[in-house]
Amino acid sequence: MLASSVQIGADRAEALRPGKGAKATRDATIQRARSLRKMLGGSQRQVGIAAAAGLVAVSTMVERLADDHLAARRLAEGIGRIAGLVAKRPQTNIVQVDVGATGLDATQWESALRRLGVLVRPWGRKRLRCVTHRHVGAEEIDLALAGFTAVAERIA
Repeated sequence: MLASSVQIGADRAEALRPGKGAKATRDATIQRARSLRKMLGGSQRQVGIAAAAGLVAVSTMVERLADDHLAARRLAEGIGRIAGLVAKRPQTNIVQVDVGATGLDATQWESALRRLGVLVRPWGRKRLRCVTHRHVGAEEIDLALAGFTAVAERIA
């Protein structure tokens, strides 16, 4: 049986953009094929790199998740001792910090901490999100706590 359409996938080494293979068929079939390809994730670029990182994480990093969780607990406990800040006890490696009682919103805290080299993300108007991972050890937790303390003292 002959196929009613043909698609040839190619990568940059073959001088075509990823996901943009050569196609030969009717226009309606091409449009349907493009739609189905996008629904299945075929339009993603460099998805193999992301998949490789996921495989490494699942196969070699699971054991060290406990280290990330301990670091998150240490960060939360330290932040909880700073006046005006409330940090929930983390269940994972994510620490939520409520800054609502400080007079600054989360975006202002994020900006002030960034200037001190501490990277956090606003999570709404009154909450920050801090994440520990394999590149965050005891020294980085100490630096983060020093940053939170410095900002809190400056606004007190």
